[in-house]
Amino acid sequence: AESALKLEKPADHVALTKGATTGETFTFEGWVFPEQTQSTQPQVLIAGAKSGANAGGLSLLVVAQTRIRVDFGSGQGDKFTSKSMLTPNTWNHVAVTFDGAAFRFYIGGNLRDKIDLAVNDETTTKPVLFFGAAQNSFKGTLDEIRLWNRVRSGRELQADLHQRLTGLEPGLAGYWRFDE
Repeated sequence: AESALKLEKPADHVALTKGATTGETFTFEGWVFPEQTQSTQPQVLIAGAKSGANAGGLSLLVVAQTRIRVDFGSGQGDKFTSKSMLTPNTWNHVAVTFDGAAFRFYIGGNLRDKIDLAVNDETTTKPVLFFGAAQNSFKGTLDEIRLWNRVRSGRELQADLHQRLTGLEPGLAGYWRFDE
């Protein structure tokens, strides 16, 4: 039977043993089911460490249940928040890519938003270590989460939308099916 990771409480999170490092270009993709919530705080979907040697890894947050925010532990994530694109209380296939110059946000493999990076903006190659967070965790369900250390095209995203991967695909940095 298929299963998924459900995060229900503000402190629900899963720590990854090794984490996954994406590199200077990346793709995050996965199935996300954001639930209705009264919280006005951005909810952490995935995150790097907040302190220590690995502090500042890639974080993705859900804002107002419909937007995706990219942050690198700098607290400047507002610059990288997509327009409204998620549909609450339903499954959304979400992808965020970064090619070194711009973030691209996809739903179902279709480009929905693009944010260019300013010259002085910083990214990081620190690992992703958590699904959810100890505070302001995402409220909803995650499935088929994939982190790549390369940019995947909309065509690639669409082709693999409903496919189970082998785990050996070139550039795949982390893959969580939540079927274990």
